[in-house]
Amino acid sequence: MAVLDDLKEKKISFSLTYFGKKDFDTSYTIKTLIDNYTYFMNLVSRHLENINSMDDYVRWLINNKILNLEECIPLIIDDDNQKLIRNLITRIGKNQSKLIGDIVKFINHNILDIFEYDSFDLHEATLNLIKNYQNGINKSTFELLFKKKRAYFLYNFDEFSKTFKNNIDLLRKLIYNDKPLNLDDSAITVQIINICSIISNYQDKNYIDLSNRVIKDIYQKYQILVEDNLNGNRPFELSDIGKALLNFFKSKKDSRANKIKDINKKLDKDISNYVLKHGVEIKQMIPVEKILTNWISQTNPAIRMLSLTHHKNEKKIIESSLSIEDTPNSLMDIFASNIPTDDYYTLIRQQTIESIASIGNALFIGILQKEKYYTTYFNDFLSVLSLVTKELNFDSDILEEGRMLVINVSMLIKNVIEKEKPQMTLQKTLSYNIEILCSALIESLLREQYRVKNEQVMYINYSNVTLGSLLNPDMNANGPFSKDHLLTLAYFLINSGENNDIGHNYRNKLAHLFNVYKSSLSLSTVCLLMYLLTDVLNTIYAGLLDYE
Repeated sequence: MAVLDDLKEKKISFSLTYFGKKDFDTSYTIKTLIDNYTYFMNLVSRHLENINSMDDYVRWLINNKILNLEECIPLIIDDDNQKLIRNLITRIGKNQSKLIGDIVKFINHNILDIFEYDSFDLHEATLNLIKNYQNGINKSTFELLFKKKRAYFLYNFDEFSKTFKNNIDLLRKLIYNDKPLNLDDSAITVQIINICSIISNYQDKNYIDLSNRVIKDIYQKYQILVEDNLNGNRPFELSDIGKALLNFFKSKKDSRANKIKDINKKLDKDISNYVLKHGVEIKQMIPVEKILTNWISQTNPAIRMLSLTHHKNEKKIIESSLSIEDTPNSLMDIFASNIPTDDYYTLIRQQTIESIASIGNALFIGILQKEKYYTTYFNDFLSVLSLVTKELNFDSDILEEGRMLVINVSMLIKNVIEKEKPQMTLQKTLSYNIEILCSALIESLLREQYRVKNEQVMYINYSNVTLGSLLNPDMNANGPFSKDHLLTLAYFLINSGENNDIGHNYRNKLAHLFNVYKSSLSLSTVCLLMYLLTDVLNTIYAGLLDYE
């Protein structure tokens, strides 16, 4: 594939998928096109009349992404740069859309070659095309893909439901994968149960029969696995399957729910025993008063602030305690868990993140308990925030928002923490104000930091950058935040992980008032988000010190 190999050789990073005008990748795509304008102009000038080769296919994908950038032109800062992107779009011409039929035909005839090439980006772009033009995709193409990308189609069942609704044999092949169903992967099994729940409501007896058959198969094998699990090695993954089965049977008012309830109770005991035996829960004594006594004894306000969240590593470099490097696999990572995980956010990594954050949380709870501590913190916080805002020319509103935060925390201290019987609604209100301000300030600081670091090479308005992009290490590598640091912050602030099902998602839950009243509006969450905000501010300040 000469085009992709040529891009690699020239070290030109260019994703084949368009993610929308608000995605971080889009601004970098525009930058790449402008910085390599001659190369891309030569590439798009070779007009495509048909799609006969892999290079034709890749060139069509590149052209297609460039055409999608038309909606971004008003966002590009410089008129000359706008003109360059318009020139590329004009040069591609209108022939692109006429080749859709050729593209679908090419995918059908060359699906194995496409997925044998080592390029996740090419695979993702192809799957997006298949999703968009699935009516033209052959049954044999889907069947070949099921062998390579079965999980993708299982987890994206809703987006392919029309195809599966018109072809029950195809759905059967996806579920059974040409072999007896096994429950080795609990996450896959749970998703299959979810699909069965959906198709059981179709107005078609064949789909209802398929659902019943698959559920019966899982139910029988599940019981056998539980009986064989005498040593308690699989209680977590079996519990996940049991919960999904119980929900299914309850929704159908199926008497098998009673049997599953009994099994799940047994598994709960197995999990409790496992926890006691292997120590899943991390408990630690944190000498808060001793730490804070040492903290307040420091005379330099900036050093005092840094010491709350940062430390010197073995190389004597100041780094955040949230920059958690590779963690070794533990016994718990070998077995499945009822906690969502992926290759990065392993169970032991999540426990390490929670453990470090709990120390910061405890320190801030301690700070808010004593006047000498919180007055010192408020002064230091505003001092460092003012310095950073001034030296890096950040938006001046950030400093005012910092003062708003201090006022709200002061009100929480006086009206809640220092009261024997605080009024609950007032406590929740003040907690919400503080938590949403912390989240907003974190996002503002990260966005301003991104602007400062990239303004010399930026071709698109930075105000469109989302928090998800700012916390994406692939998109925000140019700054004082390490990959691990950004991913730890993402764990708390947004949906994280391969399937966006890992972490706390505090920022989005607060922004949309989603299930926060009982679960998130508390002194503990207030102090955690104050810790995260302090960490972000300190990291930017530490970067300023390095720069100077």
